[in-house]
Amino acid sequence: LSFAFMNSASEPENPKPVLLLDVVWLKRDVRLHDHGPLSAAIQSKNAVVLLYLYEPDQLSEPTVHGSHLNFIQEGLIDLDQQLAAIETTEKEEDKETPRNSDNGFQCLTVCHATMIDCLEALHKGKSNPRYRIGRLL
Repeated sequence: LSFAFMNSASEPENPKPVLLLDVVWLKRDVRLHDHGPLSAAIQSKNAVVLLYLYEPDQLSEPTVHGSHLNFIQEGLIDLDQQLAAIETTEKEEDKETPRNSDNGFQCLTVCHATMIDCLEALHKGKSNPRYRIGRLL
């Protein structure tokens, strides 16, 4: 559902439709297989963003140390490589109709931010004004 506020004197010419975005928040689980929220997102018709946040509150915990962060980073690198392999395989299998970014993975996004700030930026379309968050999984 999209709302536009305009005065009656100026109607927009060919407004672009807003596309819904499923955000899969990788809070603790950075794997592709057997991941319920990721499976739900893949089955929808929405574009998908996989999101991992290095949250400032989390990083300031005394129990978080370098080896923990290295483990997370290695998992994210592995996940990114798996996603790249999936995308390459799909393009090779279907050269006529490659996976449309409107219906496939947008990206693996890694940020250092609070969840609220990140979701607000995504929903307001700061990176791509065509998209608004449809679901957070």
